[in-house]
Amino acid sequence: MEWQGRLSLLREKFTDPEVYDRPDAHWAGYDVTRIEIFKAFGYFVTDSSQHMSEYVPYFRKRLDLLKRFKLDYRLDTLNDFTVSRIKAEEIMRRTLERGEVIPLRRTTEYCTHIIHSIETGIPRRVNANVSNTGLITNLPGNCIVEVPCLVDETGIQPIFVVDLPPQCAALNRTKYKRPGVRGLSSRKEGQGTGVPGYPSRPPY
Repeated sequence: MEWQGRLSLLREKFTDPEVYDRPDAHWAGYDVTRIEIFKAFGYFVTDSSQHMSEYVPYFRKRLDLLKRFKLDYRLDTLNDFTVSRIKAEEIMRRTLERGEVIPLRRTTEYCTHIIHSIETGIPRRVNANVSNTGLITNLPGNCIVEVPCLVDETGIQPIFVVDLPPQCAALNRTKYKRPGVRGLSSRKEGQGTGVPGYPSRPPY
């Protein structure tokens, strides 16, 4: 199959750190985290290395890990983001005070495109977060999953995916906390969670 050939090509390319361990490897910068996930799990993720590092418990536990996986190179730009946000809020405040029309333009975010397809009937394919009503068969039912979806005037129709590879499903299951959350939200003061495997209070 074509995708298997592409995986083989990725495995070959990723033996050379020069492909991913440099600031221009990806539009978001260094791409070390995604390649480490690929090496460990055998599949390539579509999120940036920065985003992927936030979803799993391996890369952001200590400052030395941030440095090792090149996740610290943008820390010095955080102040720039703060200044930019403050300026944008000030512009918006002045616009509202003067009663001016707020300029509107479509961005690349999914939301406006989904609404456009629902309102106009123009079909679109997106990846969306929906309830797992048997769409991914080896993840818990009614947890939230991201799957391909078709969108038109009838709404959002998720596409059946079937099983994830077992190692990928296991990684996703580490994020599934619904039983623990339900137990914690319903427990009485001084009692345990009532859910096996979940302590009465955090062990740290």
